Amino acid sequence: MKLPATNILETIECISWNEFKQKLPSIESKCIKLADNTTFTPMAAYFRGQADAKWELKTTLERETHFELYSSCKDYISLLNKIDGAIKSIHPESPKFDYKNHLDKSHMLFSNNDLLEYFAFVRHLGFPSPLLDWSRSPYVAAFFAFNTCDPTAVSNVAIYVLYNNSVLTHEQTSGIRGTTFLFIGEYLRTHKRHYIQQSNYTLALESSLTKDNATYKLSSEKFVPYIKTFECDNSRNYLKKYILPSSERNIALKDLDKMNINSFSLYESDEALMKTLFNREVLFKD
Repeated sequence: MKLPATNILETIECISWNEFKQKLPSIESKCIKLADNTTFTPMAAYFRGQADAKWELKTTLERETHFELYSSCKDYISLLNKIDGAIKSIHPESPKFDYKNHLDKSHMLFSNNDLLEYFAFVRHLGFPSPLLDWSRSPYVAAFFAFNTCDPTAVSNVAIYVLYNNSVLTHEQTSGIRGTTFLFIGEYLRTHKRHYIQQSNYTLALESSLTKDNATYKLSSEKFVPYIKTFECDNSRNYLKKYILPSSERNIALKDLDKMNINSFSLYESDEALMKTLFNREVLFKD
């Protein structure tokens, strides 16, 4: 399915955390409007928080490596194969993944859940991934936007909203031929943080989509940088950016903590508990 041509990405500035919260009902109503006026049904909204509004939308694989080294799906899967023993030593419950089955093929078949479940699992462990992670909760996304931002160094944070169906294939409107956004989730057999954080993911691929009887099969040889795809796609109706002042950090985090959205509830680690306790006893009392 092709994304209809629209205008450039829309940016909405909010002067406060409360103003952003007041806009949330209109974001939800946008889902209903898009679902009524397109063939993309059901429609949902994904949210992503970033601690600096100047940052581009990039995966951890893009940010932390020379992307060209692991833009090949096979090279990235070979890398995961290399470290799989270490992962299973600490997390024997990690998803089973038949590396050989994927590496023996000329194209990676992204219709298979085992590949995507493993990508999501290592992403939650902090390993650089081609997945861009989102949350179905605007409040979880807001936490990630404000939690690590430094108001003395950064003026604004950003919360992105992406409206979706399941697969949007861009053949003409994208500047990269055969580019596909694959929306992943929400029911995967993967790390428990996937459910705690209400996670979904997108994957940008240079790909082909073929139909086998009644089933669509998505295959790919390489990952695609997100920024190039978003710059080429005219996605005004489907991707929006809300900008909030970083000075609202303490107000937002205190409000979110009352909803039980904090480091401990989202990560469940000892370190996260210490961070949460410090915030309650020091940060929120300033």
